[in-house]
Amino acid sequence: MPSLSKSIFLFFFAIILSYSSSKALNPPIISGTFIQLNSNNASNDAPWWQEVVANMSKIGIDTIIIQYSAIDSISFYPVKNLEISEYYSLSPQNNNPIESILAAADKTNITVFLGLGLEQSFVTNYNSRTNQFEFDYDKNLVIVKAKLILDELYQTYGYKTDDNSGHKSLQGWYLPNELSDADIIRSGHKVFLADILDYYSQLSNYAHEKTGLKTMISPYFAAANSFTDAEPRQFDKYAKWWQEVLDNKQANRLYLDIIAHQDSVGVGHLSINEASIYLRRLEPIVNQYGLEFWANLEAFRVDKNNNFASAKFTDFKKQIEAYQGIVDKEIMFEFSTYMEGPSNKLFDNYLNYLCPKNSFYTQPNCSR
Repeated sequence: MPSLSKSIFLFFFAIILSYSSSKALNPPIISGTFIQLNSNNASNDAPWWQEVVANMSKIGIDTIIIQYSAIDSISFYPVKNLEISEYYSLSPQNNNPIESILAAADKTNITVFLGLGLEQSFVTNYNSRTNQFEFDYDKNLVIVKAKLILDELYQTYGYKTDDNSGHKSLQGWYLPNELSDADIIRSGHKVFLADILDYYSQLSNYAHEKTGLKTMISPYFAAANSFTDAEPRQFDKYAKWWQEVLDNKQANRLYLDIIAHQDSVGVGHLSINEASIYLRRLEPIVNQYGLEFWANLEAFRVDKNNNFASAKFTDFKKQIEAYQGIVDKEIMFEFSTYMEGPSNKLFDNYLNYLCPKNSFYTQPNCSR
C-alpha cells in the first residue's frame, strides 16, 4: 500500500496529466493578422500602435502582415531613394507607421511580413463594349518599382548583425498584388496570369537573393459573376494549375515560401463549407512542394449596400474551426479595423472563447 505522500504525489501527477491532455480540447486560434494601412490608422503615433500590437499579443497573434508599404502615390514610410520618390511620397498625416509597428513587434516577439507597393492598375479589366479583356499596366515597371521599394525597406528596417540596428521582427515580404481562381480559369485572363506569375517569380527570387527572408502571397476566390461567359468555377482545374506552377521539375517553377489563401467568406464569394473543401484540396499540393499553407480568414461581412462591418463571433468561430487540421496556420484580415482591442465586440467574444472566465485551463499565449 503506497504511503500517504506517494498517494498525494500520484493524485497531483494525475491532475497534471489531465491538464496536459486537455490542451488538445482547447479552442484553435488565429495566430496572424494583416494590417491594412490607410489615411486614418497611419496618422496614429507610436504609442497607439504599441497598444494595438499588445492587444494582438493578448490573443496569441505571433505574425503581422503589413499589406503594403505604398499605394497609389502615397508611401507609409519616408522615401529616400530619388527613383522611388518619382512615384511615392509620404502622406502629410503619416507618422511612419511601419517603424512603429516593427518597433512594437520587436518588443512582443511578433514576426512581421512587410508588403511591397500595391499597384492597383495591375489587374485585368473587361471592356463590355468591345467584349475584350484589357491590360492597362506596365508589368516591367511594376516589378522595377517593387524591387526598388524592397531594397529601400530592407536597408531602412532590416536587421543588421554588425551594429545590432534595424528590426529583428522583420522576417519576410508580402507580395500584395493578388490573383484569383477566375484569373486562372477564364481563358481571357491569360495575359494577366502570365504577367502576375512573372511578378511573383521575379520578386520572390530577388527577395531571397537580396535578403534571405521568406515571401508570401494571398490569392482569393473570385465572385461568381467573374466566371460569366466563361467556364464555371472548377475546383479540380484550379488545384491542377497550382500543382503545375509549383512543380519543382518545371524550369519556370513559381518559387515562394507561403501561400496564405483567402477564404473569401466575408465578401460572400464562398460559403464556409465551400472554402474548407477548396482548402482541403489545395493543402496536399502546396505542402508537396515544401511551401507553408495558411488560411486567411475574412473577419468582416459585407451587406447588400456594400457596407463592411465586423463579423458576428458565431460566424467567425465557424470559420476558425472549419479550417483546423487543413492548414499550417490561420491568419485574419484585418485586426486594426475589425477587432481593434478591448470593448470591440468581436475582440471581446474571441478573447472569452480563448480564455473562458473561471476556466481551469486557458491558452498559454492568451492573457487577460
